[in-house]
Amino acid sequence: MGAGPATTMARRWARGAADISADRAGGAARILAGTAAALLAPACAAAAPRAEALLLRQAGMLAAVSGGGVWTCAAAAAPLAGRALVLLADPALPRGAGAGAMIGAVAGAARGMNRAPFLYKCAPRTAAAARRAGWIVLPVARDAILDPLAFRPDTPARAGLRRRLRKAERAGVTAGPCAAADLPLAAMAALSRDWAARRGGERGLSVGRFAPDYVAGQAVYLAHAGGRLAGFATFHAGARERALDMLRTAADAPEGTVHALIAAAIADAARAGCRRLSLSAAPRPAGAADRLLPRLLATGLARLAGTGLSRFKAGFDPRWETRYAAAPGVLALLRGGLAAGWTILHPPPLPADPLPRPAPLPAPQAAPEPVPLTLPPEADLPAAA
Repeated sequence: MGAGPATTMARRWARGAADISADRAGGAARILAGTAAALLAPACAAAAPRAEALLLRQAGMLAAVSGGGVWTCAAAAAPLAGRALVLLADPALPRGAGAGAMIGAVAGAARGMNRAPFLYKCAPRTAAAARRAGWIVLPVARDAILDPLAFRPDTPARAGLRRRLRKAERAGVTAGPCAAADLPLAAMAALSRDWAARRGGERGLSVGRFAPDYVAGQAVYLAHAGGRLAGFATFHAGARERALDMLRTAADAPEGTVHALIAAAIADAARAGCRRLSLSAAPRPAGAADRLLPRLLATGLARLAGTGLSRFKAGFDPRWETRYAAAPGVLALLRGGLAAGWTILHPPPLPADPLPRPAPLPAPQAAPEPVPLTLPPEADLPAAA
């Protein structure tokens, strides 16, 4: 029996297809895949304003490259809705550069691929650049942000968090960081498979899926109870931010295990001098003044993320930052939103071949200032397959 389209695409990614953009003319961005995209991860780690850009290290993700900037992206599709090029978070740009030119370049690449360009969970500055370009911009999510150096669990707003941590402590849960060389990858893989089976599979696109070489390049925290692995959490670790990616627990994990994992990650980030930690995005509640389209998008995101996730993050009393979706028209917004949602729920299979082992985690900066974006010479990128 022949391989299905998703499997064929996964194999193409794994072989390191270097340039799948059909349009390099007119200022269109180059779209890199496989090894070529993964080699840009160190530059993103150093220069991207948000650590979520390191989803680029997940096999199957793409990188849009234009004008010295890099934007993590993915090909998405949904039945009847068509195909989209989903640009995740915000681009890593050279010092002093704005997102406007990059937005135009990725729109050109998307047109060359016959895909609708769709910005997903971008920050206000990128959203403003999209609006200036004439795109439709809608608030769709909220990012839960903490300052690890200023974090204190003994505040009235975190009383619920303290109760969960005490329950975990009484149950014998211990949680802490684990170096890449010491990761119990077989036990983590088994726990992750069981976790996914209980939830109908792993989600994709804007959240990582378990793969040994992928988690080895992240900040990883393990929780144990009764001498067994009870759960783990992984964080993207950029120079300016750490961001929650995967959170997995065993079926019999004691209450408070996930809270203990996040508390361990906050403490570790504080020791490293990190001033910004994201618990990742949660659905933005639809407001009474919202028009129909924002309400529909907010409702769809709530169904994907689950309201319990919002309550869990709210227990840490974070500062909430609005995240936006944007597209160059209503039709592109609908196509992109449907394609992104479908791909989150039904991601293509991961390639079997691993991508290059990651570089060491960058040291966080004391102040959230951008650093120069340095891309590897084009000659060092793998040739197109």
